[in-house]
Amino acid sequence: MQVRSVMVGLALVMSFAASACAATEVRVSDFADEMSSITGAYVDEATALSTSYQRQVEIKVADIVANEGDAALGPATELMRSETVGFLAVLGDALDRYVTAMEEVEVPDTLADPMNRYVTLITASAEHLPAMRDAVGEAATIDDLRAALAGSAYADGQAALTAACTALEQAVRDEGHGIDLRCTSADVGLVAP
Repeated sequence: MQVRSVMVGLALVMSFAASACAATEVRVSDFADEMSSITGAYVDEATALSTSYQRQVEIKVADIVANEGDAALGPATELMRSETVGFLAVLGDALDRYVTAMEEVEVPDTLADPMNRYVTLITASAEHLPAMRDAVGEAATIDDLRAALAGSAYADGQAALTAACTALEQAVRDEGHGIDLRCTSADVGLVAP
């Protein structure tokens, strides 16, 4: 008799837990809104950082050229190297915050695979930024800077990241909801010495 009472009690607890889980299923529309919001914030921040970086480099290089004339190449290269290292550091911080924010998003079961792929690739991008920053820091010429940026694992992964982002957007649209992850927005792509 006691065993039966315990079994009935456990069955009720399990039934309640199962209904509670079913009731808390993440809505695709909520996921889409949250992802659009946090991605938009990251892309806006990355774009602002990139625009500021570009503007500062242009102004400072113009000043060096005006003051140094034919001897401007060395100081201008040093400036671009140091400014690019600084830019990549703050971009890395922004990217780390984006990854953290995405890890906190509740994901509907139907979107788990494309979301996991996207998060995996964006996390890999964040992990590759320090190596690219180090390579830029070691660059001695403008050509070395270009090679450090273009030849990095970060740059190499951007096509796959864009594809994963686009696939996640399409998966959300397939569920009948709109989403804008701004998949074609570049951040480091704007860094071109």
